[in-house]
Amino acid sequence: MASQTAGVRKGRQWMESINRGRKGATYFLGLENVLQANPMEYYDSRDMEPVNQKAVIQEWEGWMATFGSSKHKVLVDLSRMSHNQAKAAKEYLIKKALVGRKLDMLATSREQLRDNEAEMTSMLKSVSPGINGHERRAKELDGAPVFQLKRKESTSHEDELDEETAVSSCRSLSPSWHWKAAFALLNQMDVWKVDDIDLLSKFNDFKSQQAHSRLSLALDGIADVTPGSAFSRTLSVEERSWASLVSLKSVDENWQCLSPILSRVCGQRSSFDEVFEALRQEDIKEPVVDYLRAITYHYSHYLEYHDEVPRTINEREGFGDLTWPFIRGALKLVKIPSRCFEIPVIGTKERRNTGRDLSVETEEQAPMADGVALFEDHQIYLAEASTIYDAKLEKEAKDKFKLVRCMKDSWNSQIKSISREAVPPSGLTVFGSTSFGDETKFYAMDYAGTYRLKQYLLRKGAFPMPCKQ
Repeated sequence: MASQTAGVRKGRQWMESINRGRKGATYFLGLENVLQANPMEYYDSRDMEPVNQKAVIQEWEGWMATFGSSKHKVLVDLSRMSHNQAKAAKEYLIKKALVGRKLDMLATSREQLRDNEAEMTSMLKSVSPGINGHERRAKELDGAPVFQLKRKESTSHEDELDEETAVSSCRSLSPSWHWKAAFALLNQMDVWKVDDIDLLSKFNDFKSQQAHSRLSLALDGIADVTPGSAFSRTLSVEERSWASLVSLKSVDENWQCLSPILSRVCGQRSSFDEVFEALRQEDIKEPVVDYLRAITYHYSHYLEYHDEVPRTINEREGFGDLTWPFIRGALKLVKIPSRCFEIPVIGTKERRNTGRDLSVETEEQAPMADGVALFEDHQIYLAEASTIYDAKLEKEAKDKFKLVRCMKDSWNSQIKSISREAVPPSGLTVFGSTSFGDETKFYAMDYAGTYRLKQYLLRKGAFPMPCKQ
């Protein structure tokens, strides 16, 4: 016991070198482990106004300079940590002050919006009851974090394209400069240009022509530039190429071992049994090998007993055994957790219940996703699936429509959540996929003056082994 006490005293000898009367000293003295000190917590502990930003930066730099010449190694190590260097600390403290000012501006804008919303609600109540369901969808907030009108969406989760959810016009409560300025404050781009090509202007022109198109995502403020979309067909080949570009690293950049493994495992082999056996010869400690073996293991549920994947399997079996292993395994490789089957889409539930008095009104429920990937509590990827065989084209259209609107809700939800504590990252993106038959298409959505839906340059993925041969 005595030796332990002596060890603790020795480990905290650095405290004797701290000038207890110096500004900020109490912060360091209060730490159990001084190596946990960082400029973020130091700033908060000083509780100084943003106008005193320069003073607190100088304080921190002074402490790091003192520690750098200390005789105590632990203090020297602390001063050399990259996040404690003068430049990094200054960037954080400046951003911290900036966030405070931006959130104050957002709070003011929110109060203005509430006044506008009250006026709009009063106006809508006086609308003639003869207006049809399509027109009524334009009368709720559109889904922007604070600044746009949301539209009414049906609570139906099985059929997202029924009459209640058909798209109508989308109107904003505030002038365009207002919500564009809001997204700029949230660290998102408010322009969409490539060289001299103003793609945002082209999209706004297209959107104005879609007032009577029931299923146009443009009325949700979503520029769909996926292959074959109505908006992409209005662009030239060059414009379409720039508009649909998604910057992603190639798989081989992150996993250089993948191609050699596939070459050894597949090579000239043409049957499931041969591939399955070849994988057993590979090093199971290699994460990519473990990933590929997990995929073939799921296929073995069918191909050990049948010459091809049975046509009688249902949607859940097909997605869970033949599609999700590819996606979940890839997410696992990069340490991203995932869930599957009937997962509530949180962002859409938030939108549906915005402005509702839940003490007297029934809470709207969330639509369900077939799969999600998570970063902390944020749903950064959503998946929709149909049956493997005999899937109807109507289902493919419905799944994409539902997925894309849920992706927008998830994007908005994350922006709101992040902005409560920090500036959201520039170019915030959410992802999604639709599985139809034996193909899966992957999507990305970000914001640049409007929501942009893009399909990966990897156009689609198909099952490599629907049968033994």
